Amino acid sequence: MLVELGEFAVPIEAEFAPARAVREDTEKRLPRFPLLWRGLAIDFVFAVVYPEQFKRIPESRAKDKLASCDSLEFERLYRREQTGTSESRPGHVSGTRQRRSVATLAEYLHHLWIGSAKSGSVKETVSKASSPIGQARDMLRPESQSHPFSAVDGDPESTTALVWLNAVLFQELLAEHRDASHLPRALRDIRIPKPDPEGRPTVLLGQWKTILRVNW
Repeated sequence: MLVELGEFAVPIEAEFAPARAVREDTEKRLPRFPLLWRGLAIDFVFAVVYPEQFKRIPESRAKDKLASCDSLEFERLYRREQTGTSESRPGHVSGTRQRRSVATLAEYLHHLWIGSAKSGSVKETVSKASSPIGQARDMLRPESQSHPFSAVDGDPESTTALVWLNAVLFQELLAEHRDASHLPRALRDIRIPKPDPEGRPTVLLGQWKTILRVNW
């Protein structure tokens, strides 16, 4: 499996215990000259060893078992600098094997992503999102009728606006990257505009109905 994390691409090699070949297979991902994945250099690799009893667990139950497993073995391998050689070969990697949980492995991957330059785009995205959320919220508040979730949500208009924005972004991303040729012609290339602060809740409701009509 290969995980893309900002400017990192991190392969994960996995085997069931006793996993006699997982270390050797993992080292092959770290030759002297870095492998590239979509232009990203592979500098880290994780070798994961599942407990042997997982071989006998039906696939339908394995996910829950893995989530509670605290004896997962994994090792983060990285390229160790060598001098005086130009060979492209494995065997010059370092790492320490641990016996922990899946959550710990996820934390390692998360820290790698946080350390990447592209993770800064999250803050930028949040900043950009605050504007349409605020505009949609302001459109919902002037209504004379109270919000149906006012009793259980301290700011139900903002919650509604966030759900609306999530749906709009999802629709936009799918419209850009999915093949829309199977959709009716009237529904192709639909774009949902930003809310008008002077508009009414009925405008947002119309956009919501459009998203449901496209029904990605």
